Amino acid sequence: MKTLLSISAIIAISAMPAIALTAEETARLKVQKYAHGADVSSLSRTQIAALMNVIGSEEGESEKKEAVASLVRAWK
Repeated sequence: MKTLLSISAIIAISAMPAIALTAEETARLKVQKYAHGADVSSLSRTQIAALMNVIGSEEGESEKKEAVASLVRAWK
């Protein structure tokens, strides 16, 4: 039983970076959708986080898309 718990703990810990990468990639894909398919691969995590704040705002969809696209162009 202790072996099973130890193995489970090791697997859970080793999976953490993969979960974080998936969340970051998901955010990048969402930003890319709002930026009309622009390449966002060169943007930093901080920039992606700022863009996710814009996407999560209460503005209308067209305003969000315009703001995200404008910021992506400015940061390239």
